[in-house]
Amino acid sequence: MFAHERARHLGFTEAVVNNASGDAVLLPDGSGRPFAFGSWVPIAARGVAAEPDLRERIKKVWKTDLFLSSTEKARFAAATIKSNWHQLEDGNGLRVAIVPQALDLPAGYQRWNSLHLIALPDPDGFMGLF
Repeated sequence: MFAHERARHLGFTEAVVNNASGDAVLLPDGSGRPFAFGSWVPIAARGVAAEPDLRERIKKVWKTDLFLSSTEKARFAAATIKSNWHQLEDGNGLRVAIVPQALDLPAGYQRWNSLHLIALPDPDGFMGLF
């Protein structure tokens, strides 16, 4: 969990970095070397103020709501979660978007701008998931 915009003062960033393996990497979309997770995530945790210090490929990683990882916690992908898919924002560093299905968005996978968009089969807007 990252959620800088709402939970930056609750220690989530430190917990995520501490829980990652020492060799963990952040995998932005596109090609090129991955970023060392433990050294870049604390910078991104400063939010929009961190953008001048972030490399171009991960400028918007501070908008991450959830980091998805492998079972060995070695590879992480940044995900954004919205209850209304019309409010989605993409950006360098974000890789996955998770939303509930909508009248104008069927459940399933598709690309949306630079994101891998997953619409979950929940027409009530995530309520069924919780």
